[in-house]
Amino acid sequence: QGEGLTLEGTFTIPEGVTVELKNIPSDPDGKLDIPVLTATAYDGLENLSSAVFTGEAVPTGYRASLRVVNGTLVVRLKPAGMMLLVR
Repeated sequence: QGEGLTLEGTFTIPEGVTVELKNIPSDPDGKLDIPVLTATAYDGLENLSSAVFTGEAVPTGYRASLRVVNGTLVVRLKPAGMMLLVR
């Protein structure tokens, strides 16, 4: 899937950031993190959930989200479903 870009500095994630999807696997076979970029730091993490995805369609039965995982901004493809937490 590649490693994405590297930024020496702080990357600011704006509200409603647009992410264009290209070359998405048709059958990801479970959770898949696609690297976008690695930065020294991130601002605007509260805006991750407002990301808008354009371009190729997300595979049927999956949803896309923007996340920071181990210092790397990724597009996460994850099977859609329901999660039930019982305490």
